[in-house]
Amino acid sequence: PPPAPTAAGGIQVGDLIMLSNSVGTAVGEVTGLTATSISFANLDPLNFNQSSAQYNNINSITGGGSTVAYRLFAVTYYLTVPGAGQTPRLMRQVNGLTPVPVADDIINLQFAFDTYNSTTSALDANQANPLGVGESPNNIQKINLVVMGQSIINDGNKSQNLYLATDVSARNMAFRNRYQ
Repeated sequence: PPPAPTAAGGIQVGDLIMLSNSVGTAVGEVTGLTATSISFANLDPLNFNQSSAQYNNINSITGGGSTVAYRLFAVTYYLTVPGAGQTPRLMRQVNGLTPVPVADDIINLQFAFDTYNSTTSALDANQANPLGVGESPNNIQKINLVVMGQSIINDGNKSQNLYLATDVSARNMAFRNRYQ
């Protein structure tokens, strides 16, 4: 269960909470809290709280007996180019909280995913958008990441660039034995 709002590392406005009971499961973004209650109002920054939606919202699972709450972390990385001639920077945002800069002079960021295709029993490598081609997030086996940085010093407008490429096998990914 998530920490109490008054505890260190406790719930704060912008956190995502997954609620589950016998009726179903829903995720909401915290929009207000006190020492004894958490509220999930509409028009939250991430648009999770949609009380008028027919399914998969907090209102649709009320009355389902004892409800268990879990804190979720949705971490987003993106590039932004500030105004006034500043260099591009890599930003990190957790849930609906304020984004924070991670690194300056990052000029390229790419993700690709290796997914298991349950229809062909083969690996579909380097999918830029696996959801767009009908793949399930549950079938992601590996995440490929490329970051490109640019030198701060411009020697006659000839910046030096450096690529960093790596891949990550995420925890709890489904193992598929294609040799059975």
